[in-house]
Amino acid sequence: MARLIPVLMFLMTLIITGMASAADLVIVASTAPALSAGQVIQHDTPLDIPASSSITVIAQNGQSATLTGPYSGIPGIGAGGGGKDGVVGALSGLFAGSGQESTSLGVMRSTPPLPPSDPWMIDAGRSGDHCVPAKGALFWRAKSDRMQTLVLKHMGAPRAKAQVEWPQGGETLAWPQDIPQLNGGVYLVRLKGDKTARKVVLHVLPNGLKSDAHRAAWMAGQGCRKQAIILISTIR
Repeated sequence: MARLIPVLMFLMTLIITGMASAADLVIVASTAPALSAGQVIQHDTPLDIPASSSITVIAQNGQSATLTGPYSGIPGIGAGGGGKDGVVGALSGLFAGSGQESTSLGVMRSTPPLPPSDPWMIDAGRSGDHCVPAKGALFWRAKSDRMQTLVLKHMGAPRAKAQVEWPQGGETLAWPQDIPQLNGGVYLVRLKGDKTARKVVLHVLPNGLKSDAHRAAWMAGQGCRKQAIILISTIR
C-alpha cells in the first residue's frame, strides 16, 4: 500500500495539471492597464477591470466573453476545460511578435481592423499564405476608380492560367472557375500594370472547426496571421 501512494499522487498530479492547462483562457483584446492581449490566465483567476475598460477572453473550447468594467470577479467561462486542442496557445502566439500587427491586434476593439475587413478574402496585393473557404474564394483590392485585369496562374501540374476583368470601383472579384482552388496550391497573382506578381499559397478551410476561435487558431497554424487577426477582432 505504501508503494501505491507515490504512484497515486503522481497520477493525481497529471490529472490536475491536465485539467489546469485545459482550463486556460487567452486575453485577445484589452483596454485594461494591468491586463494585456495575448496573456494566458486560468478560468478561475480573479480579475479587476476598472471603469471604461474591457477585455475579451477565449477558452480552449472556443467560448468567448467580453468583460466590461467596473468588474471584479472570475471570467465565468472555461470551467471544465473543453479539451487541449491548442486554441489558447495558438491565439496567444499571435501576440508573440512585435510590430504593427501585434499592436493592431491588441487595440482592435477601439479601432477597426485593417482591410480587407472580411478575414476570408485573398489580398491581391500581398504574397504569402492565404486561408480560404472550401468554395467561393474572393480576391480583394483597395477600391479602384479604374478597371484592371487580374492574371492568375496555377504553378502546379497541370499548369493553368486565367485572365479576369476587375470592374471599376469593385473591391472584390470571384476566383476564376477555370483555375482549381486547391489546398496547398501555389499561384501567381498579378494585376496588369503592376511590375511584380504575388506568390500566393492557398489553405482551404477544413470541415469540423466548431467556432470562429477554432478557425482563427487554424489560420494561425497555417501562417495566415493577418486573416486570423481580422477574424479574432469579430469575436465577442
